[in-house]
Amino acid sequence: MSSPLVPDHFSLEFAVRPNILTFPKYITSTSDDVKARSAISLDANENSAGSCLAAGSMVPCCMQDIIDMGNLNRYPSASHKALRQQIAQWRQLKCIITLTHLIVTAAIDHLCLGSGASDILDLIIRATCTPGRDTLLIAPPTFELYRVCATLHEVRVKECAQELTAEGDFRLPIEEICTTLSTDDRIRVVFLASPGNPTGSLIPLPQIQRILDLKEFRGIAVVDEAYIDFAVASERASALRLLPKYNNLIVVQSLSKYHGLAGIRVGMAIAHPILTGILAKVQMPYKLSSVALSLAYQALSAKGLDRARELQRQIMDNRAALIRILGDPTLARNGVGRPIGGNAANFVVVPIHARTIEASSPSSLPELGKRDDMRARRIVDRLRDAHGIAVRYVGGQPSCTGCMRITVGTVKEMEALRTALECVLREC
Repeated sequence: MSSPLVPDHFSLEFAVRPNILTFPKYITSTSDDVKARSAISLDANENSAGSCLAAGSMVPCCMQDIIDMGNLNRYPSASHKALRQQIAQWRQLKCIITLTHLIVTAAIDHLCLGSGASDILDLIIRATCTPGRDTLLIAPPTFELYRVCATLHEVRVKECAQELTAEGDFRLPIEEICTTLSTDDRIRVVFLASPGNPTGSLIPLPQIQRILDLKEFRGIAVVDEAYIDFAVASERASALRLLPKYNNLIVVQSLSKYHGLAGIRVGMAIAHPILTGILAKVQMPYKLSSVALSLAYQALSAKGLDRARELQRQIMDNRAALIRILGDPTLARNGVGRPIGGNAANFVVVPIHARTIEASSPSSLPELGKRDDMRARRIVDRLRDAHGIAVRYVGGQPSCTGCMRITVGTVKEMEALRTALECVLREC
C-alpha cells in the first residue's frame, strides 16, 4: 500500500475504515491463489467419503458434464481464481491495467467476486463507511438497495436528485454533486448507476471523471454497471475505460442480466488491486458455491458468450418493440405516456396519466392529463391480480411520480401485456 495512487488527492486512509486497512486477510485452505490444494486434502473438515450427488442419479447428464459432482464434498475455491481469469479475459482487463507505478499486476488482481452485485455493493459500504459516523452520496431516482445497505450499516445518506429534462431523459446534477463532495468531508463513497435503475440513462464518462478528479473528494466513486451490456456501444460507455487512470474508482458488474444468470448470483468489483484486495479482506470466505463457479465458468466460454450475445440482441430488439407498443394510440388515449429515461437497460419506465381530454379530431391524439400516481398504483395491482402480469411501481422516486417500470419480455409476453393494459386502462 506504500506505492502512490492516482489521482494524488485520493487517500486510502480517508476512504477505507482504519480497522479494515490494518486487518489481515483471512486465508482458508482453498485460497488457491496462495497455494494449490494437496492431492489428499485433510485440512478443512470436509466429507472425505464424497458427495451424495456424485453417482449422478439425481442430476441430469447435461449438468454432470458442467459440474464436478464427485467434488461437491469439498469447499469451493475461496479466491475464485479460475473464474476471475475468465472474467479478466472477457472484459479484456489485461489490456486495461497491466502496470501501475512500475509494479506489475496480474489482470485477475483487479477483480473481487461476490454473491451478485448486491453483495459487492454491501461489501463496499462495509469496507469504507464507519457506522454512525460516515456518509455516502446517491443521485435518485436510483437503485433503492444503496439506501437499504446504508441504513443497515447505520451510514447516513446524502442525496443529489437527478433532473428530468424536457426531452424526458435524466441528467446527473454534476455541479451539485461536486459542491457537496467539496464541502462535506464525511462522504466516503459515491454510488452512481449507469445505466440507472429505474432511469435507464447512461452517465457520460466526462461527468464521472469530474468526480474522480475533484481534489476535495478523497473517497471512492462506485459506478454500478449491472445493465451496461444493453446500452448501444456499451464498451465506449463503460467506466472500465477510466480504470487505467483512476485508482479511486470501482466498477460493479454481474452475470445476472446480460448472461441471464440471476439465479446463480455472481457479481464483481473491478478496480485497482489495492481496493479489490481490501474488499476480499472484508468478505466472508466461500461466497460462491462450486456449482455457481462451474456454471459461471461455462457462461464465459466461447459458446456461452455467443449465446449471451444472442440474448442481448433479442432483448434490444424486444425493447424497441415494447417502446412501440407503449406508443400505441389506443394506450395513449387511455393515459399511457411516452417512456422516460435513457432506455439503455432491459426495462422501460412509462408514466401513467389521468384520463385524457378527447382529441379535437379522430386522427390526432388526445391531450394527456397530469400524471396520476394513484391510477398507476391501481394499474400495477390490477395487472398482477387480474392478469398475472407483474410490473414495478416506481412512483415513489423523484421525478417518477405516476410511473411504472416494465422489464423487457418475450414477444409473447409483451403481446399479453398490450392486451392486459388495454383492458386495465378501461377499468382504472
